[in-house]
Amino acid sequence: MALNFNVDPYYDDFDGTKNFHRILFKPGVAVQARELTQAQTILQNQITSFADNIFKQNSPVSGGQVTTNFDVKYIKIQTEYNGIAVDVEQFQNKLIRNADGTIVARVLTTAVATGTAGEGDPPTLIVSYKTGTHFTDNDIIYDADSNLTCQAMQVMRLVLLQSLQLHKVYSMFWATLFKLIHRL
Repeated sequence: MALNFNVDPYYDDFDGTKNFHRILFKPGVAVQARELTQAQTILQNQITSFADNIFKQNSPVSGGQVTTNFDVKYIKIQTEYNGIAVDVEQFQNKLIRNADGTIVARVLTTAVATGTAGEGDPPTLIVSYKTGTHFTDNDIIYDADSNLTCQAMQVMRLVLLQSLQLHKVYSMFWATLFKLIHRL
């Protein structure tokens, strides 16, 4: 939904078809809000025009590659530990371990619970193990640096984690970004 800024107090009557690309200000005279608003609109229009002409939808901007990690596992955890709700997102990018420190893993990403209690998936940690041994069902999991604690439900299933390296950025992202700037 496009907003109409050609109303009080903005009076932005910019029209791209008139090809005005500059607003001049008189020295010694106060700048009006309308002039500033139109200057901003001209800039936004120029960015959008540039993006629409340079980037085509879904065309690659630069080369890249897909990386597949076969050493990634997931750990489904209980929603509560000792009567306290577990916020799985706090484990993001944390180093986790068991009580005696013999099992260590890096949490690559997390997935919040889906569905209702008893249905759907419980909170999940996607991990890459740093040690040869792995967590087992009902293990207590600790964050190595803080007081985060949870209890495992299901462990040791292989997850195929594919990530597109940032070397390949699609123009859809850039075009969308420029269009969002235009709407601001």
